[in-house]
Amino acid sequence: APVFYLPWGAGYIDPEEGMGEAGADEVTLYPDFTVSTTEATVGVEITFEDLSEGEISTYSWNFGDGSASVDAPTARHAFSSPGTFSVTLTITDDSNGTEATKTLEIRIGGAVQADFTVSTITPLTGQSIAFTDESTGSINSYTWDFGDGSFSRESSPEKVFEKAGRYTITLIARGIGEGSVASKQVELEVSEKISATYKVNQDFVGTGEQVSFEADVNGEYTSLEWDFGDGTTVTGESVTHSWSEGGLYFVVLTAKDAEDRQSVAFEQVSIDHRVQGDGSVSGGSDDSVVATVNPYVENVSIYISVTGDSGLPFVQSDITVTINNPSGTVFEQDLLLSNGETQELTFETSEGEMVGDWEISLESNDPASDFTYDYDWFNYYQDSS
Repeated sequence: APVFYLPWGAGYIDPEEGMGEAGADEVTLYPDFTVSTTEATVGVEITFEDLSEGEISTYSWNFGDGSASVDAPTARHAFSSPGTFSVTLTITDDSNGTEATKTLEIRIGGAVQADFTVSTITPLTGQSIAFTDESTGSINSYTWDFGDGSFSRESSPEKVFEKAGRYTITLIARGIGEGSVASKQVELEVSEKISATYKVNQDFVGTGEQVSFEADVNGEYTSLEWDFGDGTTVTGESVTHSWSEGGLYFVVLTAKDAEDRQSVAFEQVSIDHRVQGDGSVSGGSDDSVVATVNPYVENVSIYISVTGDSGLPFVQSDITVTINNPSGTVFEQDLLLSNGETQELTFETSEGEMVGDWEISLESNDPASDFTYDYDWFNYYQDSS
């Protein structure tokens, strides 16, 4: 139930008299201060300035580093070692013995030294280069300037230069406090990455033909080696080569620089097997030419020239020319040629049974039918596409 006090009765307090001595004891102190910086470097002076409220009799600053306290509203202090320190302001009111405190952490950094290593001292365009931080001290942040308009905030970044040139690499390492800054610079020469290609000076290549190859290399190289796929290797920028057997060959060009880094270019070339020859057949006898077609041949072309040679003006040479492939006869033609008369025959195919031994048979059908012949036989190989 509510309690009521009668005027001038027990427990009554006259409002005009207030609380007397007891009320005076409840005055509150409000400690507060500002600081010029909460992060600084060893040896840098920091200013602490009181902003407390209340009836303050004394001040005491404790800097948390074992140094002597300061008994003044404003204090200046320089820390002698790095670390995190708790700075405490204590204020008192001697009239009633009250005390109040405020604490703030201050970070102090030591000296820093910027340093880094580079993964290669002979970098190339397009190559990933690693920059590894080896700075000492309490580092708060990193700034990398690669000299080409690009930057990084990572501690150990990687960088690819697209253009050759000389670049100044700068690392700025920042510690705790404005005075804790260090930098290091390195000059880096970036060379053009070697890139090799080559040109062949003709489209059709037959066995025994000299073929010219010309290297096209970007960047500085120390050696160029050609491998023609038939066991032959040569060096040089412009070279020639011929193949004794038709087929598909990989021509490989390898360019190397002073650091033994290499660029390889290769193409598959088709060497068409070409066989040329001639001969003579006496009356009543025959002759033949044999060639082998492998699975990579896509077309066979045979050109035969036959000339009658009976020695008699009114006697014709009776001749039969036959071409056989592994499945049987694919071409046959009978010829009647006067003395000195020539007949050209052509056979071309890319169909049917191709793989195996082929034969040209040239037969004189009577004793008086002497003749001569020559032939040009091409096995065309599949191209590199």
